[in-house]
Amino acid sequence: MWIWEKKDWPNFTYDLSRHQGALDRLVTSSKEIFGRIEALPSEAQSDALIDMVVSEAIRTSFIEGQDLDRVSVRASVRYLAGLSKVKPLTKDQRANGISALLLDVIKRWNQPLSDEILCAWQSEIVSGLSLSLIASGDYRFDDVVIGSTVVGNDRVYFQALPPDRVEHEMTDFLKWYNENSNEERLGLSIIRAGIAHLWFETIHPFDDGNGRVGRAIADHALSQAFGHPIISGLSTAITQNKSSRKKYYDELEKAQTGDLDIDNWLSYFITVVSEAQAYSKQVLDFVIAKTRYYESYREHLNERQNKVIARMFDEGVSGFEGGISAKKYMRIGDCAKATATRDLQTLVSIEAIKPLPGAGRNTSYELNLPTKDQFLKIL
Repeated sequence: MWIWEKKDWPNFTYDLSRHQGALDRLVTSSKEIFGRIEALPSEAQSDALIDMVVSEAIRTSFIEGQDLDRVSVRASVRYLAGLSKVKPLTKDQRANGISALLLDVIKRWNQPLSDEILCAWQSEIVSGLSLSLIASGDYRFDDVVIGSTVVGNDRVYFQALPPDRVEHEMTDFLKWYNENSNEERLGLSIIRAGIAHLWFETIHPFDDGNGRVGRAIADHALSQAFGHPIISGLSTAITQNKSSRKKYYDELEKAQTGDLDIDNWLSYFITVVSEAQAYSKQVLDFVIAKTRYYESYREHLNERQNKVIARMFDEGVSGFEGGISAKKYMRIGDCAKATATRDLQTLVSIEAIKPLPGAGRNTSYELNLPTKDQFLKIL
């Protein structure tokens, strides 16, 4: 029996005392993160926000089986955020769609949600795609059953409530969501985000895009909980590895096939938010290190070097895969091999980059970022 078939649906129950300690730690951590963001120069604040949006756009899409190019997503985010006047050349509508959705979450963080907003979010991520049978910008009219069709392992993982109930259920969901947006107890506001994600995913109101919209709702709720717009990093935490991604689906399935006591789901959700905050701290550390780096080296970089260094920084916390080699430098800097080699040697000599260990004859380099003790001096 699915939870939406229960007599008391959707009256979720939980024991707040069971989660209080974790919630208190989460509240303390969120205040620390926000304090560090406020201490950053405005340009660095924008960098941190862009890095979080880019990472989430890629990761929330990856959960749904879509691999997006980081360069394309970053270009879309910067253009849509008004930080670049150059319209992205990417033909991948998915990068533009998910970027537009997440930026709108930030823009509307303190507004009530509505059918129109949610349908617009869903439309952003499915419009222009070859999904002729997928309803764009409207609730679904068909049943949804998700299962395995592997021979010998037929199994239904999830069945959404009937389509003729969707509109009524969404009315109830949005009424609850908006009426509880001003919860003054921060712990309960975080609980609200966990309930909202589970409730929305269980209704599954769209033909496609429910996961991405549902995680966006969680970000919207967490922004209201913390009192400032955030992209929490939920999807980044969920996709740390294969097992964390599987656990996300497992926990949703358990919650949707159990009873209306959702303590286990909330414990999982709070843990993921905590892991997301840990990633947010890494992003802030990276942005602070980037600020310190440019303070030290900006005046020493020629146009090609600056272009290559910026491209390396664009990869974010995960770093430029494989490092920068002479061959990669030639492509990014649009220059000859001799020029690339000379530029790299200069960057090494001023300690702007350093060789990757074990590179052998085909030397590659990574950014020589300041240590945490060094870059925290800018605060």
